[in-house]
Parts: sequence; C-alpha cells; structure tokens
Amino acid sequence: MQDKIVITAVGDIMLGDFPMCNGFGVGSTIKKYGSKFIFEKIKDELSGDIVFGNLEAVLSDKNKNMFSINSMSLRGDPKSVEGLKYAGFNILSLANNHSLEHGYEALYDTVDLLNDNNIIPLGVGREKEIARKPAVFNIKNKKIAFLGYCLRPDKTAYRSIKNKEEILEDIKNVKENADYVILSLHWGDEFVQFPAPWQIDFAHKLIDNGVSIILGHHPHVLQGIEEYNGGIIAYSLGNFVFDMWHEDEKIGGILKIYLGEDIGYNFIKTHINNQFQPEPMKNADLPEIRKMKEEEYEESVTYLHNCHTQDYKKFFALHLFKYNKLIIPSLILNSLRFTGVV
Repeated sequence: MQDKIVITAVGDIMLGDFPMCNGFGVGSTIKKYGSKFIFEKIKDELSGDIVFGNLEAVLSDKNKNMFSINSMSLRGDPKSVEGLKYAGFNILSLANNHSLEHGYEALYDTVDLLNDNNIIPLGVGREKEIARKPAVFNIKNKKIAFLGYCLRPDKTAYRSIKNKEEILEDIKNVKENADYVILSLHWGDEFVQFPAPWQIDFAHKLIDNGVSIILGHHPHVLQGIEEYNGGIIAYSLGNFVFDMWHEDEKIGGILKIYLGEDIGYNFIKTHINNQFQPEPMKNADLPEIRKMKEEEYEESVTYLHNCHTQDYKKFFALHLFKYNKLIIPSLILNSLRFTGVV
C-alpha cells in the first residue's frame, strides 16, 4: 500500500447538542470530557493521506444567546477543533443544510477557525465563486481535487449553486488539471437507507463526466456503496458523531479509498456508543442499493419519516426529566413544529 494514496472518509460530524438532547448530547459530553474523548476509540482507523468528513454544525460563539434553545443547539465549542485535529481530519465539508443555522458570521468564524488549524473548509466561502473552487492536494506526484456542494433546499443550507447541473460545469473545469476529482454531496432524504432514483442517475452522470469518487451525506443513516464505470459512489456514509437516538442513526462507517493504477476501497462499519464515541464494528454489511420507481420511493420516505416522528415523541417523553425546566416550553414548541402539529 506504500505506493497508493489513502483517502479516509466519514459522514456527518456534529459536535454540539441536538435540540432534543440539550444538556446531555455531544456538546455537553465534550464540555465534560474534552473533544479528544469523542474520537478516542476510533482514532487508529482514521489514518490516511487525506481524512475527510462533513462538519454538520458550526464551531463558533458568534450570535450565541444563552436563553434561546435554537441558538444553543447544533453549535459546537470552538475548542472542539482540537478533537478534529487529534482525529487527523485535514478537510471538512461545510456545504450542508445546517451551516447557516446561526448565520453567516458564525459560519465564517468556523471557516477561519478550521483554516487556522490546517483543516480545509470545503464547499463554502465568503463569495460563492470561492466556494466552488476545488481544494487540491498534491500527493505522490498526483493531484486530487475536492469539490463540495449542498443540494438540500433548507433555509439554513449553504448552497453555492442554483441547481445540480452547475456541478457538471465545475467538474469540466477542474478535471483538466487533476488526476482525481472527488465530490462531496449533501443530498438525499433523511432516515432512508437507499438513494432516490434521481440520485443514482445523477451519480452515474457525474462519474461518466470525470468524477472518481462521490462521498454522500445528509440522510443520517448508512446507504450502499456502488462501483460504477471505474468510480466509487458512497451514497450516504451515515452519522459518524451525532446524538440522534434511533439505532439506525448510530450506524455509520469509514470508507478507505486506495488510489493507484486503479481505485480500490474497504469499509469499516461504526457504531456510536452511549457516550457519543464512534467505535468500529465487526459487521461490515452495507444496505443494498435499490433502483425504485419514484412513486415507490416517495411512499418509503413518507413511511420512514412518520416512524421517526413517533420515535421523536417517545424520546422527548422518556427524557423529559433531564431537561432544564426553563427550556421545556421551547422544546415542546420545537417538538410540535418538528412533528407537524404547528
């Protein structure tokens, strides 16, 4: 393997507290034990020339309001960057649907923090033109270009493009000066263990147009990995560090990619334990990739979201005693909004 370039990729990393875990989530655990603690059981698996993940929350105190649960949620302490460095990350995508959860100032504060700690922030920038520029690594006489995009339409999403077809324009410009083009995509539907029909079609189109590897995230669950036309498509790598509670949302993985005369990979399945630490699993089975009709897929999305809504209510009720009494009204309102009551 010495002659090969090793890329290690994981999915969603959230170093704050999820709203429904306020006071006892990832961020609270980091406050108690430090950010290195989160990665202690997985650090040895994160070796590689390039170590990538999707950072699903800002690391900033900008616009922080201690009396607002929304302001306190999905926000990591800036000191948490030490854990990311300890784990070995050197590139993190911020092109996702939570990057603007606390405004542009907090996002750009996070960008500066990562840059100051030699971690490349991918897919964002103070100008959209900068966000669409590739991050290029020169390793073993090869150029590896990373591009990152969010395809989710949420109000809190950072999107550098208006539509997904613009990605093809960027690939055309980048591939002329790169040996490998790697694409980070925040896409798909939450809690669904298989990609949408349009995702499969578009992923194939991207590979046919010069992309070597696609690293997908956002569904918060693990999806299948496909080899297609010499490239590798990881539709969703699942949660790597998060405080979601459903068992499927605790499963993620580490994709090890080996670049040489051809592209190879292996996969390490991970499980988030009760202290929010990812640990390697012995079982490396991946969900199968099912090509479904659009109508069948949408029915599956509706069913799975309804199931998650019920789990959400149960979790809230079971953990009511853990919450600070002052934030319970806000939590109830958030819960009602999440479940569609208001």
